[in-house]
Amino acid sequence: MKNISLIAIAAVTSLVVSGCSSTNPMTTGDRISQRGGVISDFGDSWSQGENDVEQGRKSVAKSAKRLADGEKDLERARQKVAEAEAQISAARSARISGEQQIESGRTAMERAEAAYSATKAGPSALPTAN
Repeated sequence: MKNISLIAIAAVTSLVVSGCSSTNPMTTGDRISQRGGVISDFGDSWSQGENDVEQGRKSVAKSAKRLADGEKDLERARQKVAEAEAQISAARSARISGEQQIESGRTAMERAEAAYSATKAGPSALPTAN
């Protein structure tokens, strides 16, 4: 895009120079000044392009660092997710074990109560006077 505008400037300058040469001939100094202006425009465009390249390189380097940081953060997050899933799994297993222990304890309590009721309904443990 910049090259097209520079070419356009050179073309317009050439037309202006050729149009003016018929009425007012340019001196060698005028022609050198004119060419110097066009060459200066090329230099300015090149310098701007060089600045753009440098800024682009800095941007690429910065984005590469941010990408690496993001990947590290993601890996840490995945490890935390795995740890949390293991913790959830252990908690569920402990709950199931606890529920089974509760059920086992209730069954033992019911048996003890039934055995006590049978013992209570039976003959007295104290000797009777006959």
